Amino acid sequence: MACSDLHWSEKPPAARSVEKNWFNVMKRQWNQVLAQSNKHQAPIVVAGDVFHKAISSPVLVNWTIRQLKRASYKVYAICGQHDLKYHSLEDIRHTSYWTLVESGALVNLEPGRPEAVGTFRLHGFPFGVDPVPLENRHSLVVEVAVVHRYVW
Repeated sequence: MACSDLHWSEKPPAARSVEKNWFNVMKRQWNQVLAQSNKHQAPIVVAGDVFHKAISSPVLVNWTIRQLKRASYKVYAICGQHDLKYHSLEDIRHTSYWTLVESGALVNLEPGRPEAVGTFRLHGFPFGVDPVPLENRHSLVVEVAVVHRYVW
């Protein structure tokens, strides 16, 4: 299951400001992802921007950990620019995204370190890391580039 740009936050965007409980809305949307993951017996891959801000409140971080840990299969992710303090990958360990990694709620896909997941190998290209062509393909797996990049 692949998704991206969850942009989880404590407050809804202006267009959804009439929602009475934003956490319930986010949970309802996440439940759809979980249902598809369960239906297809597949891990979840988030291609960046789990959070809307790099430093989120403890309430939101704890809620997110609970939601991610509800998945029947592992959740893999790369960070997007919204997950990074000042959009700096060097400071990833000073973010709410990294708290998710440290808590075991998700597996961070590091650039240059493919992650074997069943018959797939996930290659992470978080925000600020240019995708590069694969040099050594493995014939028994499907190679998947997980990229967070704005393309116009």
